[in-house]
Amino acid sequence: MKSQFKNIFFVLIGLSLFAFALTKVEPLGLWEELKKARLIWILLAIFSGVLSHVIRAVRWNQLLIPLGYKVTFLNAFASVMAAYVVNYAIPRSGEVLRCGMLHRSDRVPIQKSLGTVLIERFVDLLALTLITLLILLRQFDIIQEFFRANGTNKPPLIFLAIGFVALLIGYAFWKKKAKDFEHPLLIKIIQFLSGLQDGVRSISKLKNPTLFIGYSFLIWVGYFLSSYFTLFALEGTSNLGFDAALTILFTGSVAVIITPGGTGAFHLMVAKALILYGIKDQTIGLAYSTLTHTAQMIGIFSFGLISYILFLLKQKRN
Repeated sequence: MKSQFKNIFFVLIGLSLFAFALTKVEPLGLWEELKKARLIWILLAIFSGVLSHVIRAVRWNQLLIPLGYKVTFLNAFASVMAAYVVNYAIPRSGEVLRCGMLHRSDRVPIQKSLGTVLIERFVDLLALTLITLLILLRQFDIIQEFFRANGTNKPPLIFLAIGFVALLIGYAFWKKKAKDFEHPLLIKIIQFLSGLQDGVRSISKLKNPTLFIGYSFLIWVGYFLSSYFTLFALEGTSNLGFDAALTILFTGSVAVIITPGGTGAFHLMVAKALILYGIKDQTIGLAYSTLTHTAQMIGIFSFGLISYILFLLKQKRN
């Protein structure tokens, strides 16, 4: 019951944030902006997003092979897409469903497939960290000006340095001291961090680690292109380029962590991020974030439904 209440709570937060975003614009003006969107760029954005999910399914199979399991592409892809769909309603439950489907179709033990998902999450976190550093290196002046405009003259790199030092101190504490304590929460944290270390080591056991890195890179290229192509769908954002799309990719990735599927948080945060690039008209900003989020949803729900139906039909034949 508590878990259901928490899920409903996060969904309501997302819907509330979206409703709040709508209060900042004129609905008719937003609708007119959306109607002028160029369809070809939206289709390209959907294609890029789905392609990244295809590569994720292929990469997942590569992680499963060293464990002694080789699943079909359809089973892996349907499981990945079903996880994305469920995550829109129930945060972080998609991973369990994903592994459960693979157990049903290919008898892969859930605990083993969950271990591979943990590796994926670590790699995604690493990729997001690298994107953050790239943004800071390429756009330091823009971000610094944003901080100054919002009441602080301290460069963002100072905050990054402080965070990095705090991380090192925390890691040192964990290695030297934490193992001496027996608090249940601390034990879980230690086990989680140990799992991450094991995950990193297991990547070295892959037959082709370079291919795994290549897949990981292409997944995020697909995400990036989805944001990039949508910029050209609207007249107001068509003059923006690589740096703006990179910032949108980072902002959108964080938004997905805050609310299920990023609903509401994505719309608000991406629209605000566009202010950095001169898009002060919130109608244009919200139109862009709405188009991008909708394109992602269309790709996930349509291909998710098709692949899941094919998955069920295949299971019935077997």
